[in-house]
Amino acid sequence: MAALIDEAMNTLGGKEWHYETRSEPCCAFKKIEDIGKPLTVQELLTCCRPPTGVKSTMMLLDVHLSVQLSESPEAIASTLQSQQVDDLPAPLKFKEGVPSGAKIGGIVIEQAPGCLNVIKLVFFKAQEPATGPKEVCGAEGEGHQIWRFGKWSDVEGDEATFDKRDVLSDAAWEHEVKADRSMLWEQWCGLVQRGKPQTLVLARLSPTLTATRSPGPGPITKQDWGPLGKKWLANRSVIFHTDSAKAYKMKLPGVLHDSVVHQKKRVKKNGKWEWTKPNFVKMKVHKLPGGKTVKVKCGTQHIDRCWKFIKERLSKGTNVRAGMGRLQAQIRSAQYWYRGDDMWVRTGELLSAYMSEIVDITGEKEIAAMPPDMCLIPPFVV
Repeated sequence: MAALIDEAMNTLGGKEWHYETRSEPCCAFKKIEDIGKPLTVQELLTCCRPPTGVKSTMMLLDVHLSVQLSESPEAIASTLQSQQVDDLPAPLKFKEGVPSGAKIGGIVIEQAPGCLNVIKLVFFKAQEPATGPKEVCGAEGEGHQIWRFGKWSDVEGDEATFDKRDVLSDAAWEHEVKADRSMLWEQWCGLVQRGKPQTLVLARLSPTLTATRSPGPGPITKQDWGPLGKKWLANRSVIFHTDSAKAYKMKLPGVLHDSVVHQKKRVKKNGKWEWTKPNFVKMKVHKLPGGKTVKVKCGTQHIDRCWKFIKERLSKGTNVRAGMGRLQAQIRSAQYWYRGDDMWVRTGELLSAYMSEIVDITGEKEIAAMPPDMCLIPPFVV
């Protein structure tokens, strides 16, 4: 619940909150004019995101909007406080029985005489499967799951450039080439969890064309990073380590971020300007949503090691350049997660897995002609 309220405060801004536990349940009544900047139910629900990739949940919000009832808000709140869910009015009843040991709470808002917004809070005694708790929602209710963060993992992210090519005379790029911008870059973004190289995720970026003498394509943009961060990191209890690119600072639920500076900086000390050395590693203390703290080591050594592994195995040529499929195939097939193993054996296993998908239900093989530049890649590489 604390994480939900944090997200609500960050989304709407300008609000402070105080959260405490009580030994005995209480039922408080407040008038809308006594609240400085009240949240509407709809605004609160915008902070409830479906748990992507989460297997269990600890809390459920059963929401009823604009319900026509003759009972007073005080009577419904008292019924929820006393855990007498069977005495609730018919529109507010649970569709199925609440799991044993669950605690019931609620928020009741009077929109107009006889018209109420009701949020029933169900706190489960133990973790419930993420697909199960919605079955207890009322027939007219709308369920929103709240999940507890799991074990936090260290994930590193970085982008790398593998090649560049002048496309001024390339007919395929004539609609994007400008007189002073014709350099095409092969830039990729990578994510990997520390200690688990098999979790490597590679995503090809789309940097804009630059000037011919430009030193590089520049850092990753928010347009490229936004979809990647939401797909692979959001709501997954991740401590994210990157360099100082601004796009990585994007707020993501369930993600704590830190960074290091990979270039020397000019700072002023005692009235004099001095150059400071690059900072590749540093210690950082993060405060977790539950109130605990964890000390981690910032840096991108693991993903940098991956980039080195891939670059050492690239064979560039006339037909293997930036923007070409053969270069992209080589990058994807580097198989960093198998480093140190017998690559001949691993390639055989990969081919066997691929061929097993070609066999249909009847057992007859349907082998189609494969393009000469086709590359087999594991399913978790995008």
